[in-house]
Amino acid sequence: METYRTCFTRLRILDSTSFLVPADYGEDYRGSVSSGVKIQFEYDLLSGACLQLCVQSANDSDARFAYHAQHTILPNDLCIRDLGFFSVAALAEIDARGAYYITRLRSDMKVYIKENGQWKEWDWESLGNQLEEGESVEMEHVYIGHERLYVPRLVFRRLTAEEWQKRMAYVRKKEKRKREGAGTPNPRTKEIPHLTDEFTTRVV
Repeated sequence: METYRTCFTRLRILDSTSFLVPADYGEDYRGSVSSGVKIQFEYDLLSGACLQLCVQSANDSDARFAYHAQHTILPNDLCIRDLGFFSVAALAEIDARGAYYITRLRSDMKVYIKENGQWKEWDWESLGNQLEEGESVEMEHVYIGHERLYVPRLVFRRLTAEEWQKRMAYVRKKEKRKREGAGTPNPRTKEIPHLTDEFTTRVV
């Protein structure tokens, strides 16, 4: 832990959890299917201090919450966030504040490299076919999204068969809840056998 203290001001971990509540609370706490509550919690792993604790409706956006909390980030903070908090705007703001991040990358996010002054979109499918189960590969100096946000490092990891089955079971369950709640299933959800976990980092 001392090593982290010499490198970072704070090691910020942000996550959320949601659960159903009685229908009587529906006016104040809305969910995608029924009444629901979401708790946002962020703490500093180095000091154990609670940085943020917020109760909101279950259908409120994690990414929006993270973006509006950016003003609390200090230089040399390390922000660790899961996929739900991902947004290119938030990463750009963290970078502008002189802080660092580790986050998962959305599977629909385009990745680019620059070769001889020309933009080249990275072929995720070909990369997945080249990796063995559980194998990872690290790319440096890439750009993500239509904004072409620069990130120093991007890590791809191919899921094992067991991880893949668990991931797809979760996706199907999530899409089922959306249908039951009259939501719109994600048209980008694809059952491709080399789905990878992608982590983008600004830790040098």
